[in-house]
Amino acid sequence: MALDILISHFPATSIGRYLFLDDAVAVKTFFILSGFYISLILSEKYNTPGGYRVYLTNRFLRLLPAFWVVLLLTIIGSGVSGIFFDNWGRLLPYLDYWDKMTWEASGYLIISNIFLVGQDLIRFMFLDLANGTLGLTPDYMGHTPIMATFMFVPQAWSLGIELVFYAVAPLFVSRDQRVLVILLVAILGGRYWFTSMWQLPQEPWKYGFFPFELSMFILGILAYQVYLKIRDRHIPKSFFWGLYLFVVFVTLIWDFLPGITIKTNSYYGLFSLALPFLFAGRQDGWLQRKLGDLSYPIYVSHILVRDVLLVLCQSSLLVPYVGILSAIATMIFSIALHHFIVMPIETYRQQRALSIRNNLRYAALGK
Repeated sequence: MALDILISHFPATSIGRYLFLDDAVAVKTFFILSGFYISLILSEKYNTPGGYRVYLTNRFLRLLPAFWVVLLLTIIGSGVSGIFFDNWGRLLPYLDYWDKMTWEASGYLIISNIFLVGQDLIRFMFLDLANGTLGLTPDYMGHTPIMATFMFVPQAWSLGIELVFYAVAPLFVSRDQRVLVILLVAILGGRYWFTSMWQLPQEPWKYGFFPFELSMFILGILAYQVYLKIRDRHIPKSFFWGLYLFVVFVTLIWDFLPGITIKTNSYYGLFSLALPFLFAGRQDGWLQRKLGDLSYPIYVSHILVRDVLLVLCQSSLLVPYVGILSAIATMIFSIALHHFIVMPIETYRQQRALSIRNNLRYAALGK
C-alpha cells in the first residue's frame, strides 16, 4: 500500500504511473488495517488500568519521531533549495502569506504541522485575505492560497485522521458486533446522502473527512472480531496462500477493472473479509516483517525524497528517471530512518507497554 501511494506521487513521465490501487483506495485500506491493529493492541496489550494513557502516548511515539525528522529535513531542504536554486519549495506559501495571517491562523498551522493534530482539517479551510483568519469551506481547491500547500509533509493529513481514531478507538473496539454494523450502515448512508445532496467536490470529501472515514476503521474492528472467532483454528497453508495470492492479484489488476464504484467497494469488502484469515494464518517471515516495518517510513518520507530529486535533476538528463531514482532513494532513506530513529524508540515503546502489564501482575501477587 505504501509503495502504491509512493508511485502515485511520482511524475507521470518518469515511471509510467502504473498504479495497483488508486491512492485514495490505498489510504482507506490502510484505515481498515489500522482499525484491525488498534483493536488487537487495545484488547491484548493495553487492556489494563492506566493502559489508555500508555497506549495513546505510545501511538504518538510511533508516529512523531520519524515525522519530525522528515519535517525538519523538508524545512532545511526548502531553505537550501531557495538559496541555491531560487526554489523555496514548501516554504513558499509561508513567505508569500505569513504577514497576511493573524497569529491564531499562523499558530494553528505551526502546531498542526509539528504535532499532526488537526492537520486533516487544513484541507477544509481557506485563508480569508481580508482579515487574515482561517475559515471553513467545502471546496478548499477553489480558494487562493490553497491551504494544503501550507502542509510541510502534505501526505500527513491521513496521520491526523489516524490520531483522531486512536483517541476514540476504545469507544468502538468494545462495542457489540451488531452495534458496529448498524453504525457502519448509518455512516455509509449518511455519507452517500451528504455528498449527493450537496454535490461536494472529490477533494477532500472523497477521503479525508473523519466522520466518513470512521466507516473504514469500523470495517477493521469488525475484521478483528471475526479474527477472535477463528484465531484458534488451524488455517491450512493452501488456504492461506490461495487467499493471499488472490488479494495480491486483485490489487495488481484493480486499475484495469471497470466500474470505479463497484470495484472500489468490492475491494474494501474483499480486504476486510480476508484480513482476519490472513492474520490468523500468517507466516512470520523475515522479509514480510521487514517490509511491514518500512511501510510507515516509506509513506512519511517519499514526497520529501521526490521533491529533493526534482530540484537536483531539473536541468539534467535524469529528469525522465526521477520516479525510478525516487523509489530507490526512498527505500534507502526509509531503511536509515527505521534503523536510526524508529527502532530505538520502538524498544522504549515496547518497554512502556510491558511495564503496565508487569505492574498489574505485581499488584495481583501483592493481594
